[in-house]
Amino acid sequence: VAKGTFLKGADIDLFLRFEPGTDLKKKGLDAARKILPDGRELYAQHPYLRGEIDGVGLDVVPCYAIDDPADPISAVDRTPFHTEWVRENIAGMEDQIRLTKQFLKGAGAYGAGAAVGGFSGYLVEILCIKYQGFTNLLDEIVNWRPPVKLGLVKGAPDSPIMLPDPVDGGRNVAAGVTLRGLGAAILAAKAFTDRPSLDFFFPKKKDRAVQGYVTTVILPHPGGNEETALPWLQRQGRKICRAITAFELIAWNANLGEKGFVVLETSTVELPDIVPHKGP
Repeated sequence: VAKGTFLKGADIDLFLRFEPGTDLKKKGLDAARKILPDGRELYAQHPYLRGEIDGVGLDVVPCYAIDDPADPISAVDRTPFHTEWVRENIAGMEDQIRLTKQFLKGAGAYGAGAAVGGFSGYLVEILCIKYQGFTNLLDEIVNWRPPVKLGLVKGAPDSPIMLPDPVDGGRNVAAGVTLRGLGAAILAAKAFTDRPSLDFFFPKKKDRAVQGYVTTVILPHPGGNEETALPWLQRQGRKICRAITAFELIAWNANLGEKGFVVLETSTVELPDIVPHKGP
């Protein structure tokens, strides 16, 4: 909201800055509860509250008021610096950024949460500023081949996209983008370039017909919030997929509720009496 690049229906993140050394779990959450008395307490690397006011989703996030974004105490301490950098560099490209966000949302590649593994809002803002708008950025994306190296981040683990954070050169701002999220963006960019259409921004929902047998594996919730629990569930899903290759896997998905659900679609649910095993 502070940058003027939000999409319709977006939630609001409100950051409460405290002096280093403050107990964010106590003083931070106490202050947050004055804003969201009925907020749900969640934890990532930091405690925060989630709720809504007048139908608008709101996260109230305590953080530390640091001087150097390259030396944060908690991960969210950089966020005010991100906002300041974008506001200083946006140069009237708010609509171009919103256009890009909506395009990636339509492609299923917008959102850095574990459920999507796509482009964060801040990453989209950096890319639009770097390439000067939606059309120029798409011209770049169609030529991307993973891994995409847009800069060097020393010591950063391998990632489908590598791009230094403008306010902290030691951080890969695209670390949350998965190969699936990157692939969805590249395919959508190529298809849009060939045949532009509004449907890319607002795709019509299509129900996929089941092509095989559906099996659901139910696992206990591991605890924590979605950003920690869902990656764990996705890892369990990949292990299951590797173990059932003989059943000819078609597709699978992981969903998190009170429990974890791994939904598998396979060509068969029965194996023949004799299964060949290749030896050395």
